[in-house]
Amino acid sequence: MQQALAAKGIARPTRVQREAIPVVLRGRFRSLVFADQTGTGKTFAYLLPVFQALKDEESLGVHTEPSRPRALILVPNRELGEQVLHASKHLSHHLKLKVRFLGQGHPLGKTTQDLLSSGVDILIGTTGKLLQALDEHWIHLTRVRFVVIDEADTMYSSITGFQEDLEKIFYPLFSRIRRTSKQAKPPAGDSSSSPSSSPSSGSSSAAPVHFIFTAATITRDLQESLQKQFPDITKLISNSLHKQAQNLKIRWVEVGFDKEDKLLTLLSKDIMDKKTMIFCNTIQCCRATDLFLQGASPSLAASLASFHGGIPPEKRKQNFSLFLENKAKALVCTDAASRGLDIPDVSCVVLYDFPKNSVDFLHRVGRTARAGASGDVVCFVQKKDRLLASRIRDAIEKGVPLESSEWKGIERKVSSYGERSRSSPGIRRKESSGRSYGGMRNKGNEGMRNKERSERSQGKTGRSYGKTSTSYGKTMTRGIQKSTKGRQQRSSKANPKVRPTRPSQKSSTKK
Repeated sequence: MQQALAAKGIARPTRVQREAIPVVLRGRFRSLVFADQTGTGKTFAYLLPVFQALKDEESLGVHTEPSRPRALILVPNRELGEQVLHASKHLSHHLKLKVRFLGQGHPLGKTTQDLLSSGVDILIGTTGKLLQALDEHWIHLTRVRFVVIDEADTMYSSITGFQEDLEKIFYPLFSRIRRTSKQAKPPAGDSSSSPSSSPSSGSSSAAPVHFIFTAATITRDLQESLQKQFPDITKLISNSLHKQAQNLKIRWVEVGFDKEDKLLTLLSKDIMDKKTMIFCNTIQCCRATDLFLQGASPSLAASLASFHGGIPPEKRKQNFSLFLENKAKALVCTDAASRGLDIPDVSCVVLYDFPKNSVDFLHRVGRTARAGASGDVVCFVQKKDRLLASRIRDAIEKGVPLESSEWKGIERKVSSYGERSRSSPGIRRKESSGRSYGGMRNKGNEGMRNKERSERSQGKTGRSYGKTSTSYGKTMTRGIQKSTKGRQQRSSKANPKVRPTRPSQKSSTKK
């Protein structure tokens, strides 16, 4: 591991790595979420301890098996998956662990099946491809020890729609968790609770599963989902979360119908030689901006690339490679390029379309000024964007978070790392008890059964009440008919010319 870090040029851990790595190595957690600003090394914060734990298992007789990964890393898109794969390949070269990737653009053919059958320790993939491989029985999750959800705020967003896929993947794992939670909890000093002291290969299916979530922002969707599925989750939240990164300069430019002209002037004069990302809100805007810049400046068209969901995967990968290799100086993109991608040497970010919320703003500007470097941000503000822009600008000037990160409904508060508690000189963390997973408890099941019984009893009462009211209505109708008939007979005796008629049910009801 030290050789791998030295070859990568990593001499000191970052803030999030100092806090997350010891927690993962001790293994005394069932679920963990850690969040920090973009560009703070969150990928290695989970890769290093997971690799170390899997390597330590080999001394206990646990080895690589075909189609049965021991660690699962889920990512929202192919580009982030390939980035994690590149970092994992560097570590696996020194630690001799097998890493495989399943993502968009990688067809599940015989070649992929042969790779999985040859053995896999760590499987990186998108949710769609992973579910497809599970349906084909090409992989099995019986030996999974670690499940990592990278960019959890994106994966649990109500817009992206990954939650249903995650529930399908978690379903076979939750049954294992419920079985292991019934076993007696080992003493605090017992090393058997550590992930590095796994049981033998034959009994690995009974080993606990550790869930790790990483994020650069804590959204409301993420809070509610984790609170429901993992009530006792261990939280490591940085006190600088949702704040502007240091060494970042922001310019606010009021635009109107001259929006395109100001963008052209900005690219051709102010930031002509800088590596720039231009963000748009929609695919249509990306295409229109790309066509405008190519037609307006031939010299700029040669150094321009686009990146959005409307481009085929292979072409999108080619454009992204051109930007990484500095063959393209400007990248016109949507938010598909704003989540988790580590693009080195990005000097400027242009918000051609102002983002719709502060979370998207944080992710976009986080593409520059990473790992202590400096960067520039140019925000184009139209009339419809002034309210949100003014709120973000005020929060930046005051140095307060742009987005609230309160965990609603959870009474246990964990002190954020970077802040020292009064009662203890160190950093306090709330360790999980491991009693509940997936929001499933025995008391909850009993309550659900009692609720169903009460609903059934209420349904019977309602039906009987309906019959009573119907019979009561019939009795009243017959009484009205008899009284009406009697009045007509009496009137016919008094006036023989009037012929008694039988009243209809409709007329009697009106009377």
